[in-house]
Amino acid sequence: MKRALFAFTALLTTTAVVFVVALATILPTTEKVTFSANPQYLVGDPANVQGLQLVAETQMDGQLHWTTTFTPAEPPSCESQFRFSAQSEPVLYTPSTTDPQLTITSFINITVTSGDVFDYNSTSYPGYRDMVQDVASRAPAQGGSYTETVMLRDYLKFYPISIECYDWHLMGYSSYQTVDLSNVFPIPIAGNETAEITVTVQPDGTISGFSFYSPEMPYITAKAVYFQDAFYVPFPYDVMDLDLDDTAVTPGLYRLPLMRTEDDAGMVDVSRVELVAPMDAPAQAMAITGNGQQLALVTSATDSHPNRLTLIDLATGTQRQQFDLDNTNWVMAFYAADDHIVYMGTHRTQQGQLGQSTVKAWRLEEDGTFSPFLSTTVPDNMPSYGGSSITSILRGDTLYTLSHPISGPPTYITLVVYDPQGCRYAADLTMSQNQDSDATLHLITLTDLRLEFTSPD
Repeated sequence: MKRALFAFTALLTTTAVVFVVALATILPTTEKVTFSANPQYLVGDPANVQGLQLVAETQMDGQLHWTTTFTPAEPPSCESQFRFSAQSEPVLYTPSTTDPQLTITSFINITVTSGDVFDYNSTSYPGYRDMVQDVASRAPAQGGSYTETVMLRDYLKFYPISIECYDWHLMGYSSYQTVDLSNVFPIPIAGNETAEITVTVQPDGTISGFSFYSPEMPYITAKAVYFQDAFYVPFPYDVMDLDLDDTAVTPGLYRLPLMRTEDDAGMVDVSRVELVAPMDAPAQAMAITGNGQQLALVTSATDSHPNRLTLIDLATGTQRQQFDLDNTNWVMAFYAADDHIVYMGTHRTQQGQLGQSTVKAWRLEEDGTFSPFLSTTVPDNMPSYGGSSITSILRGDTLYTLSHPISGPPTYITLVVYDPQGCRYAADLTMSQNQDSDATLHLITLTDLRLEFTSPD
């Protein structure tokens, strides 16, 4: 007994020492979080960011948490608050980073610890159920793993399309029941495409797991926004590797209304899906704006026009306004708040080379229309980052923008201030924790990055 107690005490002590050493290794470099501006890319007078603050929320392993406030005006300063939680805190999903999307899933791998996969969630994977259950019927009687390659067209007439969304609680639903939308967006199976299906079958015949892989399936995805118990989906979205001319799908903005089930879950009411507005080109970006009354939609350039911004009245489905986006065909970043819209785009050649980035912005007027107030270029010496997440604040005629990678560590943070005369201030910032992640082999993730002012307007 004493020997066991001694061993337990030694183990506990060792664990504590390892934990303290780990904290000692991590905290000296990360408790004092700093921002530094690359002098090569510094533009303008710091007086133009007087009163502005950049607030970053970061965490490591859900237990180490930092809130860092950076003041870029002279003299620049940085203040960081550290918090430790004994239990790991999950990172909450936010609508800005986890937009729902309409998609075809060409790879699935799922296992349940008890019962049947399809009993666990009877509405999951509706387009794949018949295939999986048919393959499972030929598995060995004693159970185990069994793999078979099947022809998609033997089971499906159209590609299986459904809505994916990370967190339904954000929209007031307890969960979501998957609905097969292949009859809403009927895209026929093109040819002799196959799928490799592996099932794990228990001796009693229950399917405890399966994987589905079809590399020949086309890549189809369409981002969606949620507004007043409905999804709004522009289809097609961005580039697809098939031609909708060969299908019965009309390119346009669709409204997918949701209905509540008895257990307060949400599901698409397929009988009420409607085409809100046609589109003459694929969508590249969109957001709800105008105090929630309008959808700002950026569509791709065509032979007859550049990228376009279209504002659609969600109540009536009518087009309210449309703006050509200069000579741009590539979206660098797009953001819409209640009172303004920001577009950053460039011209991308067939060889993939990017031209100088254009920045355009519109403000909401009292009559509900948007008027352009800014059209300029990003400073020549600023680095160009594609696929950025951008946020902004509009104060008077001054637009404050903040951009960073859509996902992953904050490898860059760009702060730029514009007014109708052009760029007033720009800084390419580096956060010390980006290097700390590499040094400690522990990933420090950015959970929020925002702009604030120390005083109101």
